[in-house]
Parts: sequence; structure tokens; C-alpha cells
Amino acid sequence: MKRLSLVFILIILITLYADACKCVGTYYTRQAFKVAKVIVSVKVLKVLSSIDPKDTMILKNGDTLISEPVYGYSKLLLITKTYKGKLSNDTIIIDGDKSNCELYLKVGHSYIIYADLNDGSLISSKCSRSGLLENHPDINFLERKLKRRKKNET
Repeated sequence: MKRLSLVFILIILITLYADACKCVGTYYTRQAFKVAKVIVSVKVLKVLSSIDPKDTMILKNGDTLISEPVYGYSKLLLITKTYKGKLSNDTIIIDGDKSNCELYLKVGHSYIIYADLNDGSLISSKCSRSGLLENHPDINFLERKLKRRKKNET
């Protein structure tokens, strides 16, 4: 009976952490590089706007309070390096979509983003190879590609 109870508790704990995002096939580094329209390293500067204004609370001093994790919000990104694609500004917006596959970006952190462009904003998801810049598995590959591209441009 104790063993059955323990198994039941473990199942409940595992399902509490379950991620409802289902990625249909993930790309290897080279495939992801070919498919992405834009690959950049960025630093998240700030949260801009919510898809649903009820998700924010305006404090008495006028500040906006947004609870973490921030899903469904547009975020302003500082582009620190462009590995693929042409962008005209050093900042860009990534739009939130409030889906289970939305890429979670935390203010003040740096990321590698594999993305598409839509009306000047980035579109990405957990299903891309996007992730924290620190110790990103693709960084050496991306740096080699960038070096080759710069060499060919000169």
C-alpha cells in the first residue's frame, strides 16, 4: 500500500510540471540555421505590452506591475550580435502569443534567438533552438558562420 501511494504521489508531481507545448520535430543546429530567417544574440531590455491589458496592474505611483513568468507580452530586445539576417536597428520587439510554446524571456538576461520576422517583430518559440546565451550549444557553430560571412564580405 505504501508503494502504491508513493507511485501515485510521484505521478501527481510529474504531471504538475508537465509542459503542454508539443514540438513536432526539432531541428539540429545546421537545419535550424537554414530554416531561421534571423538568428541574433539579444539582451532583454524591458516588457512592453500585454496582449490582455487585464494581466497588468497599475500601482498608485504609476508603475506597471507584471507578474512572472511573463507570457503573452511583447518585449524590447537589444541586439548584441547578428548571426543571420539583416536588421536595420539595434533594438527589436519580440511578440508574445500566450501559447504554451511561447519562448520565455526574462528581463536583463541574454539569449540566442532563432526567429522569423513579421512586420518588423521577431517570432520565435520554445520549439526553435532559442535559449540562454550562456553555454548555448550552438555558439561555436554560429561564431564560425559569422566569421566566414564577414570574411566573404571583405
